[in-house]
Amino acid sequence: MWDALGSMLPYAVGLLVSPLPVAAVIMLLVSAGGVRKATVFETTWLIVSFALVVAVAAVVRQTPPRTRGETPVWEGVLVLVLGLVMLGIAVLVALAWSRQRGQAGEIKAPAWLRALDSMSVMKIAVLAGVLIIANPVNASMLIAAGVELGQHRLAVGRDLLPAALFTVIGSLTMVAPYAITLAAGREAGFLPRARRWLLRHNNALTFWMTLAFGLLFLSKGLRALM
Repeated sequence: MWDALGSMLPYAVGLLVSPLPVAAVIMLLVSAGGVRKATVFETTWLIVSFALVVAVAAVVRQTPPRTRGETPVWEGVLVLVLGLVMLGIAVLVALAWSRQRGQAGEIKAPAWLRALDSMSVMKIAVLAGVLIIANPVNASMLIAAGVELGQHRLAVGRDLLPAALFTVIGSLTMVAPYAITLAAGREAGFLPRARRWLLRHNNALTFWMTLAFGLLFLSKGLRALM
C-alpha cells in the first residue's frame, strides 16, 4: 500500500503547483459568503478527485498485469498522449505568457474567475467537478496516479487509503489559503496579495509545470512503445 502511494506522489507535485484551483479558492474567499462557497468548492474538488483516482485504478486492475521490466502497450500509448497534450498546453501558455509580459499594470482575472462572486453554491460545486475533468493538467495528474495505483493490484478497499492520501497531499496548496483565512480572518491582507501574485505568475507556473511533466510523460511513453 505504501509502495503504491510512493509511486503516485510525483504526480501530486503537478497538482500542488497547479495555480487554477488555488486562484478559484482565493476568489471565492474574498467574495460574499466566501467561506461557505470555498468549503463547497474544496469538498467537491476532493471528492471528485478521489473518485477519479479510484475509478481509474479499478479499470487498470482489470487489465493484464505488467511483465517484470515491461510496460503494457496501452499504458505507453496513454502516457504518450498525456505528454503530447501537456506539451501542447505548454506552447499555448508560452504564447499567453509572452503577451502578458508586454502588458503594464494589474493583470486582469479571467472572466470565469470574476464570475465566481455571483455564482450560487450549486454552480460552484458543478464548476469544481468540471474543472477537474476539463482541465487537462489536473486530469492528467489524477489519471496517471490512478494508473500507478491500479498497477499495484491492491485488493478492493485497500486502494482507498493511498488514493485518499494522494488526493489530500495534492490539494494542500488549495487548502492552505482556506485554512489561513479561517485562522487569521479575511482582514489579514493575505488573500489580496496571494491573488495578485497568482494572477501575475499563473502563466509562468503553468508553463514550467506542463513542460516538465509533458517531457516526462513523453519520454516514458516512448520508452514503453520502443
